[in-house]
Amino acid sequence: RRFGRIVVSHRWDEDDQHVVVPAPKDAACDAGSGPSQSSLQLSLDGHKFHLDPYWLRERCLSQLSVDLSTLQPLLNPHELPMDMTFENASILGNDTLQVAFTDGHTSKYQLKTLLAELTDFRSNPIQPAQYERPRPSLWSGDLQLTSYNHHDIITNEEVRLNLTEMLLTKGVALVKKIPKEHGIVTAFAKNMSTLRTTDWGPFFNVRVTPDTAGKTAKQDLAYTGKAIGLHTDNPYRDPTPDFQLLHALEHCSCNGKAPCDGCSVLNYIVDGFYIAELLRNESQESYDLLSSIPVRFENNGGDGTSALVTMFPHLELSHDKKEIQAVRFSAKSGQYAPALSPEMAAKFYQARRRFSELAHQPEHALTMQFEPGDILVFDNRRVLHARSHIPANDAARWVKAATWIEMGFGMPSSAYDALCAARKNRRSARLAAAHGSQPRWCSSFAGLLRAHQPIAHGAYTLP
Repeated sequence: RRFGRIVVSHRWDEDDQHVVVPAPKDAACDAGSGPSQSSLQLSLDGHKFHLDPYWLRERCLSQLSVDLSTLQPLLNPHELPMDMTFENASILGNDTLQVAFTDGHTSKYQLKTLLAELTDFRSNPIQPAQYERPRPSLWSGDLQLTSYNHHDIITNEEVRLNLTEMLLTKGVALVKKIPKEHGIVTAFAKNMSTLRTTDWGPFFNVRVTPDTAGKTAKQDLAYTGKAIGLHTDNPYRDPTPDFQLLHALEHCSCNGKAPCDGCSVLNYIVDGFYIAELLRNESQESYDLLSSIPVRFENNGGDGTSALVTMFPHLELSHDKKEIQAVRFSAKSGQYAPALSPEMAAKFYQARRRFSELAHQPEHALTMQFEPGDILVFDNRRVLHARSHIPANDAARWVKAATWIEMGFGMPSSAYDALCAARKNRRSARLAAAHGSQPRWCSSFAGLLRAHQPIAHGAYTLP
């Protein structure tokens, strides 16, 4: 038999629960025929939801539905009955919803788990044991850039975790006193995460001459002394590189305030998320245009042997369009707009112009000058970077770059658990009360700091 709607009500702070099964002629059935005419109305803690039978079924974690060791679903969509709906539903105890489907299958669901996903879909996946992505913390030109000692990062797991926290919230950090040796940047990247290799190899060299490390000389605007405006790297790749590392092997330096005679080159970094938020506050229409109109990014591989082309909007938003997830912005990569109507083109180009103006305003940029042995690490999907003109009288400059994949952030699970326990004991009573038995800070990284490999102290020579 079929029901038009099953109503399940439950409040966390009350003992009474009830299940109401209306007659098949319930008004909720009038929308149409087929499986979409049945829904389960669930009331939880003041929230009301209408749940589709297939939505609930794909969240069933019984051994008939998933592999219990991985929680990966066993069935393909076509293997469920086309006309499947609800037979009945009930509240068990004070925390479980039991649902019987018309194909004879019965599932049980934790009410708190359902409520968490229904109210925050992005942050409540099913297969990871824990996951909560920390929210970005926006910044402007007054950011105090946090620096870390290289030796401490590879020998002290708490420092390593602090660096990870900084990269996931601020999107940028500076690592000091790294050996000025060829290959160190890739070794450091592998030690922290998963190195991403491209057609340029595991690294690329940024000097005022073409990069000759490979079989052919690679050319790029960065391989000249010309100034380069604020941009994200490799927007013509899909996916674009996650985190980028710039290692200053050779670099001039000023004893006092930079710039100075013989060392006038400066680097600039800007929080692209902050700039996007400024634009949205000024004009929602401009923000919408940059997040909806795809532009074409291009590169020829630096030597004409590749044709790298992608199309994406400048701003990538979350599925609900409420939050920004990535920025792609690079004048030197073309970012060619499609042919638009005259009215739409005028609005689009004005929106992009304003984004660029805001990004290049000095008060929004953090200005710095590399020192030999520095590695600047930044989120390439968020942080825009730029470089000033390099005059001929500046000393030699050699910056070696590499990229890594975010989800490869690694830490032994035992070390991670110990750090979380230590952090928990030191957190304030207010934070502990607000977030329960486990500090939110620790749970924030449980889904990102996966069990990788022990910190490789011998991966390269310590300074």
